[in-house]
Amino acid sequence: MNNSKTIDLVNGSFAMADAREIVLTLLSNKMKFYSLRNVSSKERFGESDLIAVQKLEHLRQARGEAELFFSEAIAKGKTITLDLTLTMATD
Repeated sequence: MNNSKTIDLVNGSFAMADAREIVLTLLSNKMKFYSLRNVSSKERFGESDLIAVQKLEHLRQARGEAELFFSEAIAKGKTITLDLTLTMATD
């Protein structure tokens, strides 16, 4: 039986600086998770966790894209709406 739960993490309009901080903090925390996972793998097994390394690269790119997005939006005086939803499911 499948079971799922959806949680609205962030939903609404925000000041650009607040939205930037929310998004970059989420990305940063996820990067810390995979970085620690990789360090742990190196210490325990003497080799990198390849999945963690790949995830870190993807997150670095995402952070760069987010920073560019916010820089351009701020320069143009845009407003922002965030809709961040967490969906969890078991099988």
